[in-house]
Amino acid sequence: MLVEQERSFREDRSLPAVWDGVVRTVGSALGGVADTLAEVATEQMHLAASAVQENAVPSEVLGGSVPSGDTAASDAGTSEFSQWNISFAYSLSIPHLAIRTPILKPSMQYWMSREWNLLEKQMQVALNSGAVAYPHSVAPGERGSIIIAGHSSPPNLRAAQSAYGNVFARIPELRAGESIFLFAAGEKLEYRVRDSEVVSSAATEILHQQDHENILKIITCYPVGTTKDRIVVTAVLVE
Repeated sequence: MLVEQERSFREDRSLPAVWDGVVRTVGSALGGVADTLAEVATEQMHLAASAVQENAVPSEVLGGSVPSGDTAASDAGTSEFSQWNISFAYSLSIPHLAIRTPILKPSMQYWMSREWNLLEKQMQVALNSGAVAYPHSVAPGERGSIIIAGHSSPPNLRAAQSAYGNVFARIPELRAGESIFLFAAGEKLEYRVRDSEVVSSAATEILHQQDHENILKIITCYPVGTTKDRIVVTAVLVE
């Protein structure tokens, strides 16, 4: 029955029969990242062993606060989150676009082991309850890149039933100079939009780390309602 509902949903929305989603964004090409990680200089990828170990992620980020309005979301799917090693990390707000969402963060388990199919499933579970920071993202305020993905339109029935199935639908409206706020461990951090670009769904370079500035990237499918390309908004921490 669920399969039939899924098929009906896709037909009604005129979406592709096989969705390669926000994670397959990059998803179908994540195997390319595996090869790249072995070849690119450590500093370029910012994936030195000390930086990607689980204990390198500050505990206050993994236990960060979620605004009271998101309490219901934080209570939902607890056992599923435990199964997939997903934590509520912090929250994001873009007042200009009336966007407010918790940010979930998967463990480094599948990223480190390069089990990309399992990483995709892990992130898809998280995307039903908010936007998701890629596991190798730095903590808010730290030097490096925070890389956050979210749905611009629901890819399946479960996402359509979620409050976050189109949470980033208005991201293409963001303009240079506008503010994005992260709330982590009681602290409010402002990132200011520098630019945005549309890239191919196979552009795995958007996941690369760096260590020379404090960057926030927001990635979502574009044009909205399709999975053709990705729009990437880059913002810089206001210090």
